[in-house]
Amino acid sequence: MNKEITLDKFGTLKLFLDGQDCYWFGRVRNISPDHEVELTINVDNQGQSLKDQMELIAEFANNYGRLMITLYNYLHRSFALTGDNRSVDDLKKMYFLASVELRKDNKEWWIVLEPDSNVDVKYNVLPRFTVRDGRVAWSNIG
Repeated sequence: MNKEITLDKFGTLKLFLDGQDCYWFGRVRNISPDHEVELTINVDNQGQSLKDQMELIAEFANNYGRLMITLYNYLHRSFALTGDNRSVDDLKKMYFLASVELRKDNKEWWIVLEPDSNVDVKYNVLPRFTVRDGRVAWSNIG
């Protein structure tokens, strides 16, 4: 099956079935102002309407700046615990939003930052976050 959907102002997603899991995936624009982002939307079944998820993604994009400050501040605090006191501004240059995944519950976001290849990054890691209600609930950093 080759099913696609175009999300107004974001781009085209393709439907993937993986055993019992069903999700929409694609590289989209207008979530991050500077980069395309991999977007995954987990759904219960292939016929499920994406109306609610589209509203959540639009809200996510509108809150991008606030969310990214939350993530950069989290990175700053975590790195400071290791003795690395890079500023939030330095971290903004080092890492960008690479992927966003909306979980089936429509409340939890899995977010991955990626190091910019033009900047010297001390840590060879992709910072990953679980965000719920605008707060970091889990991270592989710190």
